[in-house]
Order: sequence, then structure tokens, then C-alpha cells
Amino acid sequence: MGFEVIPVMDLKNGVVVHAKYGIREKYTPVKSKISPTAKPLDIALSFVRKFGFNKIYIADLNAISQCGNNFHVVREIITRLNVKVMLDAGICDVQSLKDALDLGIWKAIVATETLPSIEFIEQAIEVAGAENIIFSLDMFEGKLLTKCPQLKNLSPIKVAELLSNFNTYGIIVLELSRVGSKRGVDVALVRKIVEVFEGRVFVGGGVRDINDLKLLKSIGASGALVATALHDGTLKPSELKQL
Repeated sequence: MGFEVIPVMDLKNGVVVHAKYGIREKYTPVKSKISPTAKPLDIALSFVRKFGFNKIYIADLNAISQCGNNFHVVREIITRLNVKVMLDAGICDVQSLKDALDLGIWKAIVATETLPSIEFIEQAIEVAGAENIIFSLDMFEGKLLTKCPQLKNLSPIKVAELLSNFNTYGIIVLELSRVGSKRGVDVALVRKIVEVFEGRVFVGGGVRDINDLKLLKSIGASGALVATALHDGTLKPSELKQL
């Protein structure tokens, strides 16, 4: 499988917001050059029609913060556009996993930020199947975000190494402080994780342009999550075909 560019939608209170630096309380509706509105269906349509994307990563910020959810929006996008959705909905127990799977998503994100324990990973695999789960290694300025007691004192590299043992679909290396910043990605960290994680490695946070994507591909990443560089017109459909 080649290098994949996967567009990102952050949903909050029914609209797509512009995620910046991981400071969620300051996120505002996205202003996009590729869509006339911040409505999720309009944004998703733009991703499909202008770029030909058939997969979308969706972060349901309400669900992640346990303040409701945007599941009706996610279901509408899957049903009307026939796209594959990778969903981070703050999965933290079997019920929240089942609720996400019931939407018809392609892959469920099990994120370190909301992971309660290592034991839950085994439960999630039993419910969903390893191939239907993607880990998200959530970081802020290089430090792991987690409530999981077994992971709290480990470095991101050690956590990636540990998660490799579960043989899931892959892992997302997500640096929240770089999201929406166009500061570039932490190439050194990605290199190390590619070395220790035996599976697909996707990268989120900081992608500036096509050169960053080419660099990630050259060091062995399987793909990248991108939003800002699509909305501001930096990344063009013709460039993405080069990958």
C-alpha cells in the first residue's frame, strides 16, 4: 500500500472547526478556500469532489470531551458520500466502542488521551477485531497525553513499541501542539517510531506542504493527516497525485 494523505475534520457542536495548537476551547469554525461553509457535509463533499479522497479522519471533539457527540453528522457523511471514516470519539470503554462501530465507520481510533488501561486494548480488539482499530499516540509538545496508569511514565517511543505488540491496523503519531500550526512535523520522532512500530504509521500535526509529505513518505511513514494545508489552498490536487 502506498503513502496516503487523509483529510481531517474536527467536529464541535455540529460544525467543522479549525484545530490550532491543541487548545480546543479556542477552536472556531473553519474558514476554507475549498468550501463555502463550515458545515460538515459541505467540507466532506469538497474533500471528495475536489481532491478525490475516499477516506476521512473525523475527530468528534464533543465525544472526546464527554460533552455530547456529533454522531448524526458522522452517520450522514458515511451514508451520503460512501466514504471510509476513521473516527476518534473518545473511546474509553466497550459501550463507546460499540456506539462508534454502529455508525458504520471504517476504523475506530483508540487514543492514548482517553485510553483507561492496557487491558481495554485487548477488550477493544475482541469486540472490533485488530484490523479495525488504529491507535493514536497523542502528544503535546513531545509529552504523552494519557490517563492510562501503565503508560504514564513511558516515552512516546516506548509506548509505540508496546502498542506494536497488538498488531492493529496502525498507529497515528499525533502532535497536538503542531496541529493547525504549519510548523512542520517532528521528523526525528517519526523516524524512531517507524523503526519500533511494526505496522502502518500515520502522522498528524504540522504538515506544511507537499515537501513535508514527500519527506514523511521517504522515511517510511504510511500516510499523513492533513487539514490546514488543504483549506488554505497550499496543497493542490495535482500535487497530491505526485505521491
